[in-house]
Formats: sequence, C-alpha cells, structure tokens
Amino acid sequence: MLSNYIKIAWRNLLRQKGFTLINISGLAIGIATCLIIMLYIFHELSYDRYNEKADRIVRVVFRGFMGGGEMNEANVMPPVAKTLMQDFPEVMEATRIQTGGSPMVSFGEKTFKEEDVLFADANFFAVFTVPLLKGNPKTALLEPNTIVISQETAERYFGTDDPIGQILNFKSWKSGYKVTGVYEKIPARSHFHSNMIASLVTNPDEKADSWMTSGYFTYLLLPEGYNYKDLEAKLPQVIDKYAAPQLNKAFGMSIQEFRKKGNDIGLFLQPLTDIHLLSDLNGDLATHGDIRYVYIFGAIALFMLLIACINFMNLSTAGASKRAREVGIRKVMGSMRSELISQFLVESVLITVIAFAFAILLVYMTVPIFNRLAEADLSLGLVLNIWLLPALLIFALFVGSLAGSYPAFFLSSFKPIAVLKGKFLPAMSSGPSMRSSLVVFQFFISIVLIISTIVVHKQLSYIQNKKLGYEKEQVMVIHNTWQLGETNEFFKNGLLQDPRIVNLSSSSFLPAGNSNFNNFSVYPDDKVGQLVKTPRHTVDHNYLPTMGIQLKQGRNFSKDIASDSLAVIINETAARAYGW
Repeated sequence: MLSNYIKIAWRNLLRQKGFTLINISGLAIGIATCLIIMLYIFHELSYDRYNEKADRIVRVVFRGFMGGGEMNEANVMPPVAKTLMQDFPEVMEATRIQTGGSPMVSFGEKTFKEEDVLFADANFFAVFTVPLLKGNPKTALLEPNTIVISQETAERYFGTDDPIGQILNFKSWKSGYKVTGVYEKIPARSHFHSNMIASLVTNPDEKADSWMTSGYFTYLLLPEGYNYKDLEAKLPQVIDKYAAPQLNKAFGMSIQEFRKKGNDIGLFLQPLTDIHLLSDLNGDLATHGDIRYVYIFGAIALFMLLIACINFMNLSTAGASKRAREVGIRKVMGSMRSELISQFLVESVLITVIAFAFAILLVYMTVPIFNRLAEADLSLGLVLNIWLLPALLIFALFVGSLAGSYPAFFLSSFKPIAVLKGKFLPAMSSGPSMRSSLVVFQFFISIVLIISTIVVHKQLSYIQNKKLGYEKEQVMVIHNTWQLGETNEFFKNGLLQDPRIVNLSSSSFLPAGNSNFNNFSVYPDDKVGQLVKTPRHTVDHNYLPTMGIQLKQGRNFSKDIASDSLAVIINETAARAYGW
C-alpha cells in the first residue's frame, strides 16, 4: 500500500511541475535557514562538553560587594585549590590555570610570538580531557621549566624531529623550557585555548598563602552524581577561617565589621558547561557567549520553520480545486477517508524529503559564508556524527506530517456528489477561515522579523557611531612593544619623526578589549569603611591627548613634575564612589 501511495504521489508531483517547484523551493529555504540556526545553537550548547568528566568539573569563582560595587571574578586566590583539597574529601582533584600572555619564543633560528600561553598544575590532565600524543600526563608538568605543546606547534618549531627533551627559549621571560609532552589541539568549543601549557610550579608565587590576591583559575573534580551545591554551601567557612584574618590585618576590621558595612566576599562554584553561556564574570580566559542569544535564535528558527510550513499548507489548500474531482472519483470508487488522508500525507512527506535534500545542499553551500561572518566553525558533520542523518530524516518526517496535516484533512473532506457536479464544497466548513488565519499568522511573523531586523540594524549603527569619550577612528595600536626593552624609547622617537604621527603613547590599557590592570581595594583618606575595589591602569603623560580623552576637572600628568609619579586621574564614577 505504501509503495502505491509513493508511486501516485510521485506522478502527481511530476504532473504539476510548477506547483511542485514552488513548494519545494519555499520549504527548502525555510528548512535550510532553520538548520543553520540550529547548528549555531548546538555549537553554543556544546562548549566544554568534549571533556569526559565535564558533568563533574566545577570552577571556583569569586563574588562580593564592596563600597556599593559588585565584584565578579573568574579567578581566585593562590591557596584556594590546596585548601579545598585538604578540607573537603569530596574534592577529588583541584587544578589551576594561570595566563602567561603572548611571549616571544625561539628555537634555533625560528622565533614566533605565541598567543595565549598558559601555566597549569601537574594534575591538569587528570581533570581535563586533553590527550597527550607524546609524554606522560602524570609527570609532564611536574618539574619547573617544563612545557607541553600542541601537535601543530611541535611541527612549527621542530618539523619532523622528536620535540621531547628540546628546549624552547622564552625571550620575554629570559628562560628556557624543556618540552615534556605533545597534546592534541584543544577543541574550538572550549572556554580556554592554548598552543603551549607550561608548568605552574615554575612561578614563585604559586605557593603563596595570600587570600588578598588572585589570578588563578581554579577547577575541582567532584564524585559522580555529587551535587556541587552541597560543597558550595560549605565555602563561607573557608572565607571565615582563612581570608578573614588577612582582611583584618590589611584593613584593620574583622569580617563581621566588614559585613556590617554592607560589604561581603565569598567563593562560589560554577559548572564547567555553564562557563560559556551563563557566565557574568570579569577577567575570563575567553569571550563569553550569551544564553539569551540561544533563546532568541531558537525562536527565530522555530518561526522560520512555521512560516515555511504555513506557506506549504496555503499553497496546497489553494490548489485544492485541481484535486477536488480526483477526491470525488476516489470516494465514489470506494476509497475511505483515512486512505485519502494517508495518500496526501505521503505526498506531503515526499515533497518535504526532497526539500530537505535541497536544504542540506544549501546549508553546505552557505555555512562557510556564515562561519566567516560569525567567526564560528559550524559543520553538519554527517560523517562524524552517526546520529545526525537519522535525526534529519525523523525531522523531515515530522515537518512533512506537520505541513501536510491540514491540507490532507481539508482535501479528504470534499463531498463526492457536490464535487462531481462541479461544486467545490468541502465538508469542513472552517476551511476558508482556517486558511485566512494561517495567512494572517504568516504575515504577522514575517513583519515582526523584518521590524526586529531593522531595530537591530539601527542599534548597531548607533553603537558604531556613538561618541565614546575617546578617539577611535585615527588611533592605531602596536601591541607588545614592551618586549623591545631598552630600545623601546628609540622606537618611539623614530615613530615621532614621521610627520603623519601627531601623538604617541605607551600603555598596557585600551578603552576597549583586553587590557592589563591591577585590582586594588581603595578607600578615600582614612575612611576604611568606604572600601571600593578599583581597577588601576598605568599610562604615561601622552595617553590622554593621544586618545583624545577630555578632562572634566584638574590637569593631565606632566613629565616635568616628579611628584606626578605618585599621581592618579580618576573618572566620575570613582569620584562618586569615594563620596567626592
């Protein structure tokens, strides 16, 4: 019976080539749009899930309130990992990561600037799934001045030679690191990336017992099935036991007095798989995503699919008059309504399957363009994901049934005697009103999407043209000139000889993007109760004029006034926070 349905459906499609082409084209474009958006959503939701123990890994983060300001930091104090391992038996492993910047690295005559070098504890590989192709994961980062590198990096420096035991010279750090391992490339969908991971034990402050400094991204491995909230509930006692005495020594107040003034600090836990989409923390290892975008794009994908399905329904019911005589004759010949419904559903599913084939082709053609625009790495992965093809077929059957359900019931409801007499009268009196409702809904969603697009375009245009308080059009940035050392001043003087350069400044601070800064707990005069955690950036006397930043009060730094080495310039928000 099914083969007969398919044969009849195929003949009907060939008989109405124009109608079939329009239907398939509309469905294919709608499905392709939906698939690309769904690929983006799956891409965002899959971050850090490559780790075999992803559901057991949490990150320790720092949150607090001080002087009315909110603190949300992704990194914590040096002794947190060791302390939690000692005090809580449920912590199976505690490992730390620290950023190493972008040093210049050389081997022989080859020198490269490496991006995102990381330091990590020796048990890094016991927590994260980063397979070593060469070397022992238990001992690779155990000794000082050891380093593991990615396979791509190994080929760049050593070609086909064995990298194990070779020494990489870090010019920026004036030290050499012995290669003890080679690992597979860290997947793109990770909240941290690095081509080089050095031993954290090399850094002298990694054993510091200070609870007043931070800079260590700390991760815990918990038992299977353990609720991380149970451990999080115990963390306040860690602050009271270890951080409170140092806070008292630094600011002359107990933790109770500190909290009475409306301040508070604490450690919290963040599941590894929440970091990319649900994190609101500062100073993280990579740019975050946003779960709100996932919801918005998910709704858009659903609406695009609905529009395509409604378009199919409307076209099918609009062409019902051409099938009315066919339905009448079949009913007269003894066809049951259920058989007619099955016939039309099969026809709808067949169109949908063909549309899906064209949609997948469209996706393959347009995904590279989308990847360039969104800086993503989307892929259908039909070969890599064995579940994807069956899922697409099930999806096609669902869409076909959804899109063909109303036309099937509508067409099968015709009264045979009335139809054979030339009267187009379906038994379903709600037919025309239902079709009108579908058309109204289709146009409503389309108009909403168009208006939303215009609003987003205007918002982006506003952002791009908004006066930000500094010059952004005529300023160029040369990164990492500090690596020139003593010759940096000669370099700057040489640049100033160029008449096209109006001004020049050296600083580690940029108004937008990643910058180096130090967080200080600052209070005005002797008013310790007005503690405010304040980021401090170091700039020279040329920074404000180079960036076109206008002072509201006071004066700029001067190289002729020696005391300006201890001077600061604050912004209006800081002035309000200090009560000035």
